[in-house]
Amino acid sequence: MSKKELLGTDIAGIIKERHAGSLRSLKVKPKLAIIRTNDDSVTDLYLRIKQNYADFIGAEIEVLQTTEKEAVTVIQDCNKRQDLHGIIVQLPLKDPSKTDEILSAVSPEKDID
Repeated sequence: MSKKELLGTDIAGIIKERHAGSLRSLKVKPKLAIIRTNDDSVTDLYLRIKQNYADFIGAEIEVLQTTEKEAVTVIQDCNKRQDLHGIIVQLPLKDPSKTDEILSAVSPEKDID
């Protein structure tokens, strides 16, 4: 029996295809809210990666720009929205001491992370 090298990109591709297949069978196009409090190039990169992934698998993303001070209120509003199926808080926050408070505002039913 010969050995085959398994690359992380191969595994990622398999997972991505599996996600896409799962979403195609749904009657509703999943919609995800990403709560963004940082406005920097690194966050821009992460959001582009997430948007590309969502486009590939057939999900929709709504990016909500807010401040750390208002993030809990924005999240509570998202928790109530029937058109949103999941919520992600884009980390890191500028003030890491607020991370637990902000993350705990996401309802367990909509918590993607």
